[in-house]
Amino acid sequence: MSATAQTQVNSITTRNYPKTSVGNVNAQDGLSPVFMDKTSITDYGERFQLSGINFSPEEMHELGIFNEFLSHHVLKNKISDVQCILLWNEWVRTFLRQTHEFPKLILENEFRTVVEEHLGAGIVNEDFRGAVYTGIKFVP
Repeated sequence: MSATAQTQVNSITTRNYPKTSVGNVNAQDGLSPVFMDKTSITDYGERFQLSGINFSPEEMHELGIFNEFLSHHVLKNKISDVQCILLWNEWVRTFLRQTHEFPKLILENEFRTVVEEHLGAGIVNEDFRGAVYTGIKFVP
């Protein structure tokens, strides 16, 4: 996506439409946060297309995999924390296993933004572990 298209995407997602349904409970386990439900992913694709932004099926697929990753492997937990690089690495590994490609839409900065803003995790720099997300737990 070009810089202009990315700017348009940011303005659509932050200004004109409500945020995604993060924090909802996954019906399967009753604990996992959900980044976007399938309807939200489809709605975003339609909104981008209506505004002239091409939102490819591959990008929709990546968002679906990202949603599954968050709902199955990331839990809110007040007493736990996880290294930023570990969680990022697990996202990339999950995506690579399913597609045999590196993520194109959810890169490290986008990943960090979602975890911080939508899941409510803070980042703390620890001397021996580096950057750590607080308030979430990684579930293998």
